Amino acid sequence: MAIRNVYADYLLSTDGVISAVDLSEILERQFSHDQITRMLASGEIEDKTLYLKGKNFIKAKGIKGVVTVSIDDSIQHKPYMAVNGLVNWHYDHTKGWCVKGINFVSGLWNDEEAGVPLSVQMVEKELRWNEKKGEEEWKALKNKNESFREMALRLTRSRQVDYVLADNWYSGAENLNYLVEECEVDFVMALKCNRTAARSEKDAAKGIFKPLQDMRLGKGAVKLYLKGLDFPVLVVKKVFKNEDGSSLALGEIPGHQ
Repeated sequence: MAIRNVYADYLLSTDGVISAVDLSEILERQFSHDQITRMLASGEIEDKTLYLKGKNFIKAKGIKGVVTVSIDDSIQHKPYMAVNGLVNWHYDHTKGWCVKGINFVSGLWNDEEAGVPLSVQMVEKELRWNEKKGEEEWKALKNKNESFREMALRLTRSRQVDYVLADNWYSGAENLNYLVEECEVDFVMALKCNRTAARSEKDAAKGIFKPLQDMRLGKGAVKLYLKGLDFPVLVVKKVFKNEDGSSLALGEIPGHQ
């Protein structure tokens, strides 16, 4: 019984106070609380460590089928902790307001057989003076789009990744151009319905763009020219039905041409 695996199971199954003494008692002293404490202090898990372990696993396993890298950010809520550089207020776009917690960006590698976490970066903030407001405020050292581009470049440099996946938070023109021009990879992302596009290269050159919500896209993939991109994309309209019978339409980009 590996102590690290037992500790991981303990974290997942315990909703109360976490302590080495408590775990030792649950295990009927198979591991002392000192052993558990020494294990926790024996090494530092950081982004580089995660990447090297994941890379070695992929190399030993081999690659099967289409390879994707999913990049997304999450917030671990910490409503009762004091605000600091790591635990802070972050905008949660799934809720539409700010919540207090630890915000992090992660990268998950996938093929047809396995999913392997390869990267995680914490969103850290520091107090800076705001001249306009005349007061200090918390500002991120690096925004999430910068973390996205750095992570995408590092995780696709092997040139073995077919697609980068992300939600519409990361589908801005700067990120999409970066994926194609710098990372040399295709992508699949959601788009907001107010994103503007042109039907043809000629219209795009003339600056004739319309919001996606005003365009009849049909059921299949449509070749469009999104404003701000240097290449055409294929856009597919997806309609999701809610429980109350209402519907929500989203655009997706299944790669570029």
